[in-house]
Amino acid sequence: MKLSELSPADLRLQNRYGFDRIYTRLTLTDTDWMNYRLAALIPTRRFGRIHVQFEYFGAQFSEMTVKYNIRNHDIQDVYTFPSEIFERYILKFLHEQIRSWNQENAFYAGALILDFYNSVLRFRQENNDVKQVLC
Repeated sequence: MKLSELSPADLRLQNRYGFDRIYTRLTLTDTDWMNYRLAALIPTRRFGRIHVQFEYFGAQFSEMTVKYNIRNHDIQDVYTFPSEIFERYILKFLHEQIRSWNQENAFYAGALILDFYNSVLRFRQENNDVKQVLC
């Protein structure tokens, strides 16, 4: 099955903790080499819960890994894209996160994650470079 771009209307919200938001986790690791990961859990109507991970590892390209389940089959798609896209969205993510420190409401990156995901899919459509693995 081919993944498609997502909009807020595609989200499946269940009014339950753990199912009502796009949850994110940012990991910045600089041990032997820089490795930056932005992971998100996106609840969708069509694909169920999608696990998305954007990863930068110091190269000219980055990767987006998308895991989801269709008809009891775990599927993993891996997309490569220019690291400039990662840089653009990680800067937005960090800027918005820091800006929210002085606000009453908690930081929510849902729209930014959907934009990032859609940008990578648009790049893929232009360049045809997806690897799909049935697990």
